[in-house]
Amino acid sequence: MNLRKNLSLLGLCGILAFSSCKKENSSEPIINNKPTLERVTANSQETFTEGTSRLECVVKDDDNSPLSYFWDKDGGYFDANDEKIAVWHAPKDTGDYHVTVRVEDREEEWSASRTIQLKAVSRFDTLYATDDAYTLSTSPDLNSNREHYFFPFLIEVYVSPDWGLEEIYLNFPQISKEARSINLKLTRSSDGDSEQLRCYLFEISEEWSENVITYRNRPRYDELPKKIITFPIIDVNKSLYVDVTDIDLEHGIMISPIESGTSRSFYSNEGAQREGIMSYAPSLIVEYK
Repeated sequence: MNLRKNLSLLGLCGILAFSSCKKENSSEPIINNKPTLERVTANSQETFTEGTSRLECVVKDDDNSPLSYFWDKDGGYFDANDEKIAVWHAPKDTGDYHVTVRVEDREEEWSASRTIQLKAVSRFDTLYATDDAYTLSTSPDLNSNREHYFFPFLIEVYVSPDWGLEEIYLNFPQISKEARSINLKLTRSSDGDSEQLRCYLFEISEEWSENVITYRNRPRYDELPKKIITFPIIDVNKSLYVDVTDIDLEHGIMISPIESGTSRSFYSNEGAQREGIMSYAPSLIVEYK
């Protein structure tokens, strides 16, 4: 009985030793699969001038072979250009730019490349008024877009016991991005009083149109002014700026004078077009974050 057991154990050991030998001496070839360059991603394909965009080259490689990356561009620069992730710094000029990455697997003598288009845009934007008008209390049905009580192609703020109250109404396109600062730009259109003029600035609370607005049907606005602004003494065709960063501009703003007897006249959109200088028109100067 013991002899049988010993023979069985010897046979099993021999089989295992033969099997192990066979595995060690196997001549089956090892297959190295070629990678696949799937895509190049960017956390943002649109960035501000001199801003950054994070790029990643996505490669599928079942063998995890060592890969080499080479990034190139037709504008701007990289922090480093030899890794699967690169940070592109946009140039100071706006426009479309192209970034190309080439990937190599030298073991397989394989390479592939892919190009992505990026856009550098200005951090600043100018939004011209969509509606601009003034109303006059002594002519309650006057629409300044159709007729002008004093001078054509302007918007004016003024108050006096004899001539009544003139107020300016302005509306602008909606701001689509988060803004760091917003400044109202107005350009003086004619000579007038040579004194500073303080005014209230109100938020308008309902929709309105320059084509139909009059003193009689002027839109509602918040009862309390959002700020007091001072119009300085400036020459004709010179501009002034008012910080409206914290103002709700959804329906625009209204400007009403505080002091009596002093006026300010500014170019309207139509007045700027007549002069052939669009930068004279009422506008918002927006700096994005």
